[in-house]
Amino acid sequence: MTRLILYQILFFLPLIMALSDSVFIKANGFYFIILHIIVALSLIGTNTVRLLSPITLIYLYTAISLAIGSWGFASGYILLEMDELIFQSWEHTNLSMAILILNLSIFVIIGERFLPKNTYSTTIKNIPFLQIIPALMILLPFFFIELNLDVLSGGGGSFSNIPQLLFSLVIILYVQKYKKLRRYIFYILIIGLLAVVSIEDKREAIFLILPMLFLESLRYPTKLNFKNGIILFLLLTYCTILILAMSIARGYGGYGEFTSIFNTIGLIPSYISTDFFISAFLLNIEAGYFYFHGINSIELVLNNIDNLSLGSTFIKPLFLLVPRYLFPWKPDSIITLYTMQYDASFRAAGGSFPINIFSEFFWNFHLMGIFMNIFLVLFGYLLYKHLITSVKKSHITHILIYLVCYFHIITLVRGSGIDLYAIYILLSIFFVMFLSIFFRSRKQLLDNNSS
Repeated sequence: MTRLILYQILFFLPLIMALSDSVFIKANGFYFIILHIIVALSLIGTNTVRLLSPITLIYLYTAISLAIGSWGFASGYILLEMDELIFQSWEHTNLSMAILILNLSIFVIIGERFLPKNTYSTTIKNIPFLQIIPALMILLPFFFIELNLDVLSGGGGSFSNIPQLLFSLVIILYVQKYKKLRRYIFYILIIGLLAVVSIEDKREAIFLILPMLFLESLRYPTKLNFKNGIILFLLLTYCTILILAMSIARGYGGYGEFTSIFNTIGLIPSYISTDFFISAFLLNIEAGYFYFHGINSIELVLNNIDNLSLGSTFIKPLFLLVPRYLFPWKPDSIITLYTMQYDASFRAAGGSFPINIFSEFFWNFHLMGIFMNIFLVLFGYLLYKHLITSVKKSHITHILIYLVCYFHIITLVRGSGIDLYAIYILLSIFFVMFLSIFFRSRKQLLDNNSS
């Protein structure tokens, strides 16, 4: 009975929003989203293994980002004048918000059924250091050289973050042999290392929390309580400091650009004291534009039905290796299509604005896009199932591949496009398959020596 009531609330919220005045939703939409999060968490529960599933992460990242972004825009914390003008011109905010919340309702109702029911402590097998030395030696140089694959990404720049991530994941798997305090120290150092080398892409460092928390949840499956809540709070505080330091290094605050976050940490108090800090911080954590572009993309479709892509952005990965000059009808990514509609000159200069995956559903299929939630749930379920199984079987190459898919799940949801997600996964598989040769040969050598 309780579950049925929660389902009704989740469907009733978008209905109320759709029937409300657009100006009212602009000013108060975040209250509806916060209530939605509370109800959804009542369904999901507080078990850490369930909370760290891709399904839950997709929901929480989307809902929390929308809530923070909605609050920020309603409160006037808008850094860019163009965004504010467009925000004020929205005529269908009630419908746009309702569509997103309806997607979230359907996603969490279906997805909650696919979350792990019974969780037991999993022993993570120790990995000998000699077994990972070749892998580390192969991956380490990519911290100093660029892996440029413009032919695949269409000008996406360096993909050195892929071997850098694999290097970090190998270290994370190796330190599982240590006791809790020592593991946590290594976690902090690894996140700090990526923050130093990836100033231009703070997500590479911050999202590394996810595989760390996942492995800890398998080792100690428990409910989120005050003790581990404090640990999580401290970890998030540490990450927030890194986000601010990396943002300042990229030019936020007007202090100039820096090549190291060590030169910007001392500027954080000054940055926080500026008048525009909250507006800038909402961009730093990507909540501001997550909300703005997610809603604006739906507004564009509601205003002009010709913007519908009819699924073209979801088949884009099938044409990754096909040059456009050979196949002029090669589909465009959602980033290209939306940015061209929002700011064609910015796109022509190489800029882009992502929209979240639920908005992409609508951009492709209008209201019929709600059925795409079924495929997203199944993907999240199968990914988590195989990830947990690979850890239990201690198959290091499978663990690495599934951890990469798991790590980039937020990248997919925030709107980088399924094509870019596919590139990350395919290139990671290539690296892992290459590394597996050394893993196997080193393991056989260790086994022979022990016998």
